[in-house]
Amino acid sequence: VMDLAGQAVYESTHQYFLQRRAVYLLVWRAYPVQDGRLNVLTDRIRHWLEALQMRIPGAQLMLVVTHTDAVEAAALDEQCRRVKEAVQLCLDSIKGWSQDEGALRVEVFQGGESQRVNCLLGEGVARLRASVVNFAVSMPWYREALPRTWVLLR
Repeated sequence: VMDLAGQAVYESTHQYFLQRRAVYLLVWRAYPVQDGRLNVLTDRIRHWLEALQMRIPGAQLMLVVTHTDAVEAAALDEQCRRVKEAVQLCLDSIKGWSQDEGALRVEVFQGGESQRVNCLLGEGVARLRASVVNFAVSMPWYREALPRTWVLLR
């Protein structure tokens, strides 16, 4: 597990940690007030999807929303809907640029539905853990042997 952080200052280092045999979790925070934060969020999600597509075509991504206790249920549903919509628009755009080359496209778990987690109360954590494991087990690389040098490094 590697936390690549979302801050721009760390962005230049991300390329060193991205690899094909990984499940990427894009974790975002629900906010009680949508004062422009949702637009910034959807822009960052598009940025990450495009970055993964350019560096690792076929990367596997799961969306996770935290701080679900900080917003009303209807507001959370709306934010999740808007995030999913942004994901779908970005995937449609990526489909356009990777179609001719026959490249694999970024795959997003459950079509961009966000796994909901309230860390304060632990709600959704067990479901998230199970979803991540099931998602990883379904990957074509799951049973591939690790390179010997990785095993020896341990």
